[in-house]
Amino acid sequence: MRPARFGALLTTLAASIVIMLATARPGHTAPTWEGQTAPREACKKALAREESTGALYFSRKPCDAAFLGGTTEDMRDEVASLMSPAAHPSLDDLALATLMSDGTVRKGRQEPWGYLSRCDIGRRLGSADLLASCVEDIRQVAPHHEALTQALAMAAERPSIGVQSFRLLLVLGLGVTLVSAAWTRLTRSRRRRAAAVASLAAVLLFLTAGGGVASAQIKTLPKKDHLSALPIDDADPESSVPGPDEAVKQPLQFGYLIQDLAARAEAASKRGDHLAAARYYGALAKTGPTMAYPPRKMCVELEAAGDLPLAVQACRSAISRLASTEEDYTRFVQLVLAQKDPLPAGERKELDAVINHLATDLKRDDVVPTILRCEVDLRYRDVPALEACTAELAQKAPKDPKTISLQWALAVERRDHASAESLLDSARGVGMGADSLARMEAATRAMRRRQVGRFSFLAISAVVIGIGFLIGRLWIAARREPAV
Repeated sequence: MRPARFGALLTTLAASIVIMLATARPGHTAPTWEGQTAPREACKKALAREESTGALYFSRKPCDAAFLGGTTEDMRDEVASLMSPAAHPSLDDLALATLMSDGTVRKGRQEPWGYLSRCDIGRRLGSADLLASCVEDIRQVAPHHEALTQALAMAAERPSIGVQSFRLLLVLGLGVTLVSAAWTRLTRSRRRRAAAVASLAAVLLFLTAGGGVASAQIKTLPKKDHLSALPIDDADPESSVPGPDEAVKQPLQFGYLIQDLAARAEAASKRGDHLAAARYYGALAKTGPTMAYPPRKMCVELEAAGDLPLAVQACRSAISRLASTEEDYTRFVQLVLAQKDPLPAGERKELDAVINHLATDLKRDDVVPTILRCEVDLRYRDVPALEACTAELAQKAPKDPKTISLQWALAVERRDHASAESLLDSARGVGMGADSLARMEAATRAMRRRQVGRFSFLAISAVVIGIGFLIGRLWIAARREPAV
């Protein structure tokens, strides 16, 4: 058998075995977390056990609970849980971890946790470049922090003996193939000698390095405006997102692409180009079809751009995905009601369902669901429903500016000028915003003018009718007088 064919066979065999090992799932079941310990402490203990055993995966629940704390350290631990040695992350997990890592860096640029989360991703993907970059970043912002020790340990750790063996087999196969091709070039033409020598040098360097993360030298990577080798079409970023099959083949580049899209979205938003930011977030929504974060941000940017119909669509997508928040539901209702066009009757059923979900499933027991329900009643000009809703709101929060505003709106719908004036005085007393007060005052004056106008019209009409009646009677009386 020729050396080139033998090398190719070795390469194929090693790659197949490595893929089988990487996709194999252990049959262990994760133990439950009882919640008896503080979430952060429980999360760190679970992560430590997973690091030591590499078999049982049970850090998700405590780390999810700790993540609600919102600190950069808790956000990093959530990424570490997603990228745990015991986990089997999907593309959605990789996308979520990448976005969370990027958000952690933005939230604490002078803290090591965001950069350490990038080390977690780099270790899981086996990226020496990403590990080198995150180690250097931590060294710059926190050279004496324990996070640097953890990052250096990740960069220096070696894979298991089995993985090293198969990796060596894979490297040998590639080496035999490249050596054979280089030798053939060398014997055929002297002009190609430089290419052959370069190929041989590359093989020797790769064999010396061992092909692993452990042998990578920690160095500062050149700064550039993108990380991924995958190109991004700024006019249509969604077209730049590879399909699931292609993303599986290039997980590292896929993760880099997510970071590039997030960075471009943030930059576009900062410079005021909200439509461009919305396009980038739309592409991020394609990378993680189950995550609420990208369509949530897309909704915010479209609202800032003034495109309410598309913003409603994005918010509707956000509330249908995992990890949607109460703010997502509230924003969706408010954006639907803010549209100028008349709302169809079927839209009210959807709004009622969203508000009920907010009040029952999400257990929002404050005044927010009641306020939203009153706003829906007002938008559809359902006076009886608005009367019942504002009465409930007055019991829950009588001095709340929103309560007074809705009561005032009900008085306007009833054309009760006296009540509207009284509620306007109450609004001034509770410190309502200047814009809201100006709007209420203008509407109250307009209502007063309409009332005066109606009264004047009725009075003039009565005078005209009376004069006409008098003229008619005089005319009739004149016709009845006998001729002289």
